[in-house]
Amino acid sequence: MPGNGDGTFQQPLVTLPLFGATSVADFNGDGKTDVALVDVASTGTVSLFLSNGDGTFQPASSFAVGAGPWAVAATDLNQDKAPDLVVTNSADGTVSVLLNATGADFSISASSPTPGTVSRGQSSTSTVTLAHLNSFDKPVALSCSVQPAQSATCSINPSSITFDSTGNATATLTVNTGSATASLGPQRHNSDTGQFLWPVAGFALLGAGLGSRRSIRQKLVVCISSAVLFGGLIFQSACGGSGGPGSTTYTITITGTSASTQHSTTVSLIVR
Repeated sequence: MPGNGDGTFQQPLVTLPLFGATSVADFNGDGKTDVALVDVASTGTVSLFLSNGDGTFQPASSFAVGAGPWAVAATDLNQDKAPDLVVTNSADGTVSVLLNATGADFSISASSPTPGTVSRGQSSTSTVTLAHLNSFDKPVALSCSVQPAQSATCSINPSSITFDSTGNATATLTVNTGSATASLGPQRHNSDTGQFLWPVAGFALLGAGLGSRRSIRQKLVVCISSAVLFGGLIFQSACGGSGGPGSTTYTITITGTSASTQHSTTVSLIVR
């Protein structure tokens, strides 16, 4: 029943179909309070309802315990920052201990680079965001790499983070694309053979067209065609071929490492 903040409550959002003891805790480390319930009439299970964060819950997951479960409590028994479950079983006089497999962990993500497309020699930045799960409190070392590893580098500041009181941390990724004169992408050039054929074709056409038996009109057409061919050669030389530097998409991988725990994420940057 959602509270109104004055000691009164709204109507129930959901009624869970079990009767028995209850314990509440964040069992999956997502910052939302979940509910563990035992049904005294069950054959030996405890049910876990993960919260949606709005007062409703996901369908129950059931875990086997002893016969006639009666009471349940949540506490961190193995010091991994994740709440475990202890269930007392009245029918067989036993205690069941369920260790939480989630454990303390962290997540990592990165925003799209700004700007998302740059020219050679420019740089772009991205915000790297980390969040802890189940009060992960160890420092995380950050590193990055660029593929293809050609005239582009990356750096992260700071290179090691600790989580704040809210369980979050941020760092800045910077991608440098090298000097403006460096070629960051594949270039397309006409072959030497192609460049050689332009003047050869022009001279051949000009020589064939200026024979003594040609009419003045025919010779004029040949001269114009030859001029076009020579003009193409000059234009090609001035522009360095038909291709030139093309755009390249770089993939930057950001990795967070803390002892044996490691997670990574990627972003893409277009360089023209």
